[in-house]
Amino acid sequence: KFRPRAQPTLALNEARATRSLLGEVLLRQQLIFEDELARTLSKQLSIPYISVMRVGIDPTVASLVPAEVGERACAIPVRIDDAGVLVAFADPTDPGALAAITEHLPRFQLAVGELSDIKPAWRSARPRAAGHG
Repeated sequence: KFRPRAQPTLALNEARATRSLLGEVLLRQQLIFEDELARTLSKQLSIPYISVMRVGIDPTVASLVPAEVGERACAIPVRIDDAGVLVAFADPTDPGALAAITEHLPRFQLAVGELSDIKPAWRSARPRAAGHG
């Protein structure tokens, strides 16, 4: 059975009307799953897809960016390798997110991850005894 052709068109119209990302609208309307969106972005942008919950993060690397900044940008530094710091973004096309991370990491390797993985990864990366006077 084919999906009605109108659904993607309606999603595109809603994205334009609400100034939302098409992917967000498709997710909200349950026309795609989050991992499908991340993998599609990965292919379209020719950047790696990373399953943050599967591979985990290095808390020392994550701490290179303040948690509040990373959470707002929906991005998290995952690890360091020969290519530099790998940062997973829920939306690697978001100029605001890229700028926020660049303030703390002038050079990094871009990857795409799932927002539903990035948010809990930040919670687990936060220092246990973060006392703010």
